[in-house]
Amino acid sequence: MNKFFKSMVKMLSRKTIGIIVFIVLLYFCLWVYTIKYVPNNFKETYNKSIVFDLDEDQYKIIWYTLTKNKNYRFKWYPFIFDIILRDNGNNLDMNAAETVISSLGYRDLNNAHPRYYSLMRYINYDNNWKKCISILLSDGYYGNGISNLEDAMEYYYSKDSKNINERELIAIILLLFGPKKYEIGSNYSEIKIEEVFNEYRK
Repeated sequence: MNKFFKSMVKMLSRKTIGIIVFIVLLYFCLWVYTIKYVPNNFKETYNKSIVFDLDEDQYKIIWYTLTKNKNYRFKWYPFIFDIILRDNGNNLDMNAAETVISSLGYRDLNNAHPRYYSLMRYINYDNNWKKCISILLSDGYYGNGISNLEDAMEYYYSKDSKNINERELIAIILLLFGPKKYEIGSNYSEIKIEEVFNEYRK
């Protein structure tokens, strides 16, 4: 009986170790695959993207206006776990990374596509939120044929990034959600600007 028990424990131990080794190898292979699956042209375009000359506070308020998230850095989860966590409300900045992917020419990918997941991992792992914000703001539409933040500041307020105040900056970012809806100077826009500004300052 003792011999039988020992042989069973030995066999189970081998199987358990084998399963663990298999899982670790599978995990490693998937991790390598997702890194290699990021196209070189995406990396090149992403890495060469111009970062706007804005101060830290301006980046923070832009990020909050876009995402309603005061934590202005990407959340990075261990490999695979972000798939589990992405749909339960924990990854509040997911839309920003998705928009970066779309802005860099991958509008046709859906979020079940392995390449989409790889690009998402690449952006989140790089954690360069300033670059991501700059990409988003270079590809938006601010009304009146304007598609760049700096041009929008000049057009609407005759100011550059050094002189624009927080409320004016919020007003311009809100245009990305709909230039007609948040038309600068409208009553609706002014109410929304105050709402965002007060929430951000809390």
